Amino acid sequence: MKGKYGLFVCIILVVSCVEVTEPECLLEYDEEVSILESSVESLSFLQNDRILKYLNNNADTVEYNTSYEENGIWCLHSWVCPDDGNVTDHFLAKRNYQTLNLTSDHSSMKLGLSLTTSLNDDYPLKYADVLSISVEDDQEHQCRVSTLVVDPRSDASANNAHLEFFDSLEIVGSLYENVYRESNMGYEVFYNLSYGIIKLIHSESGVSLTLIGN
Repeated sequence: MKGKYGLFVCIILVVSCVEVTEPECLLEYDEEVSILESSVESLSFLQNDRILKYLNNNADTVEYNTSYEENGIWCLHSWVCPDDGNVTDHFLAKRNYQTLNLTSDHSSMKLGLSLTTSLNDDYPLKYADVLSISVEDDQEHQCRVSTLVVDPRSDASANNAHLEFFDSLEIVGSLYENVYRESNMGYEVFYNLSYGIIKLIHSESGVSLTLIGN
């Protein structure tokens, strides 16, 4: 008797299950965040109404009056999920401002130094206390010429890498400590947390202001 053998081939299919993780696109934010008191206190020039004297590019002394104000602004923000650009949303948040305005009867250039809590566009729960310096010219064009992170708070990405820093710097015979410099929007500005704006230069017109004395 001749035996017959059947060859059975068993094919084992191994199915690998890959877990697909959906992007987390949950919008979270604080409607209002107050400025840290320590940030306010670090800017000794901020809440101090007084007359400041600057030397302009014609070697004339120009007196600037300062005025301090506090206000809050509600803004509608657009949000795009960092993990999925197809997911968007909007939210309303209030930011508080503490501002020192500098105006002069003998100059059309207006200056502003404003402390607020910034908002991270991608992650609105992250924020930092930031000082902004703005200039308004005789054409009423206003531009922000510099920003300084006073306290990064919950926003690890907030930094001052864009600024040049001097431990000490002599300007027109006066020595200033911890000075920041930035060139932006056609302006070059030197400032610190004690005196505010020390020197400002408009590159195109040559107009300049230099703080007299410290």
